[in-house]
Amino acid sequence: MEWLESRLPDTATKGAMPPNGCQIWHEDSQGRRHGPCLKWYPGSNQLRSATQYIHGQRHGQHISWHPNGAIDVTGSYVDDHESGEWTRHDDTSTLLFECQCVEGRGEGPAQSYYPSGQIARTWTYKDGAEHGRSQVYDIEGKPCLDEHYKDGIRHGQRRAWVGGVLIEETHWVNGTQHGPHRKWWFNGNPCETGQFEDGCRAGLWVSEYFTGGPMWSGEYKSGLRHGQWQFFDIRSSVIGQAQYCDGQPTSGTGTITAETATADNTYMPDSTAVLRSAFVSGGPVPTTVITGFLGAGKTTAITHLLNSRPAGETWAVYINEYGEVGIDAAMFPGDDGLVIEELSGGCICCTSNLPFVEGLGALLAKMRPDHLIIEPTGLADPGALTSSLTLRLPDQLDIRAIVCLVDPRRLADNRYVNNPIYQAQINQCDLLVANRCDLAQPIHMEKFRTLAASMDAIPTIETQQGRMDASWLARVRRDRPAAPITHPIHVDAHGFIFEEGARFEYKLLEQTLQRLLEDPALFPDGWLRAKGFFPLEESSLVVNADLQEHRVSLHWSPSAATGPGRLEIVAHQVANHSHDETWAKMKAALLDCIVT
Repeated sequence: MEWLESRLPDTATKGAMPPNGCQIWHEDSQGRRHGPCLKWYPGSNQLRSATQYIHGQRHGQHISWHPNGAIDVTGSYVDDHESGEWTRHDDTSTLLFECQCVEGRGEGPAQSYYPSGQIARTWTYKDGAEHGRSQVYDIEGKPCLDEHYKDGIRHGQRRAWVGGVLIEETHWVNGTQHGPHRKWWFNGNPCETGQFEDGCRAGLWVSEYFTGGPMWSGEYKSGLRHGQWQFFDIRSSVIGQAQYCDGQPTSGTGTITAETATADNTYMPDSTAVLRSAFVSGGPVPTTVITGFLGAGKTTAITHLLNSRPAGETWAVYINEYGEVGIDAAMFPGDDGLVIEELSGGCICCTSNLPFVEGLGALLAKMRPDHLIIEPTGLADPGALTSSLTLRLPDQLDIRAIVCLVDPRRLADNRYVNNPIYQAQINQCDLLVANRCDLAQPIHMEKFRTLAASMDAIPTIETQQGRMDASWLARVRRDRPAAPITHPIHVDAHGFIFEEGARFEYKLLEQTLQRLLEDPALFPDGWLRAKGFFPLEESSLVVNADLQEHRVSLHWSPSAATGPGRLEIVAHQVANHSHDETWAKMKAALLDCIVT
């Protein structure tokens, strides 16, 4: 900064506005800028930028500042072109980007960063265009994207991950997909395998179920189905074949016919028939959907139901978690009469509907439970879910009353009451249950009873600690028109998975979680759900956190589950606030709780 401080006029060094109000510069004998050129924010004493000139051309150091005085951009010019190292910072002076320039063009390695300091992306410039390897990482440092460029055009292998799980591997030539193509489901199972030629599908392609095994296989020619195709049910039995010529079906046998095996279907043309063909016989399976917004206590309530089920019966629970990290399955008791299946990552009423139906098909192809409980994510629209099940499996599932749990304390919070999903869950239910009544104040119970009185002939029950009677599941579902999907999700979800074998110190972990979850700097608008599974030195525990008026209660219980420690947080989205730094700080603090 010596070059700048030595040339500032007295008024500028004192932080006052320059004579012309916004900028000041020096000139040579020919009237060209020569020396420091200074700009201020309009109406402010804060410098906006300082650039060195020589005889009318930018030559030398350049600095710009944020309105709060923090450094924004630093770099240098040679003969009016960007040259050397350039950096950009946020308004706390945290480095966000750095690269090298030669004659005004990017040259060599470049990097961008998250506000936490974690590398977000690395790439290389050649003559101003991306050239070579480009890598993108998430806030925890896990890879998201790894691809190659040549002269600014994608060229070479490209791989993509979600949450550290590889989901796609492709190959590109001069900006066009060409060569092997592979996709995986987010549970690691293969999804799709094939080949591209000049941007078009070609040769043999195979699509597989989320739960494993082929869904269909067939040949492509210039992007169109061509030749023999086979279709499989969820147990890998062939259920149909079709012949194509230049994208048009010419014949078909089995479930698949020339009329149903249309050229534009991506997945199984008749998924309902596929699932029906695979189910274990024995009549429709009694099915209960237990819904409720995040934090209503669904998992605890289902645990009570499982513990009170009739002797000798086998029950199945199919769980959907919105986040990528599954926790709920670890919270259920281990029992020979129970089958617990879990689908994480997305919502079964919309984005994860196909994996949900396939997973349900795989479960019921192996067994016929005496009762099936479906626990959707707290962000699911139960009307959309049950409409999908009724459409696809009208004779396989006996869908009974939809049970909706609500926490009466949330009825005083407009963020819940006015949420379309919250409203849909209540409006679509056949039994409304007020849970956690022991934690509610009289004003909360009054609001619940007012709500209950407004419901059209919907029975309501008040309970606490998730205590539910298995007889409630025999209630009949009301007839109603299919509901449209109502899904404006405005949440930030993040899952932490710790190293296999890591053990936590319980007291330190409890204190750390309490401190983190109550910190308003980390969660300015609070959070909706916090659940975790933590192996200790001699046992394992699951934790279910409850937030009320900025105070956190941690509810611990033993777990027979195995695997690495994990934690899932779902928080309110806040305008102009990113939770990336929150996740980084939480992970660092939780790592300090590991003893082995």
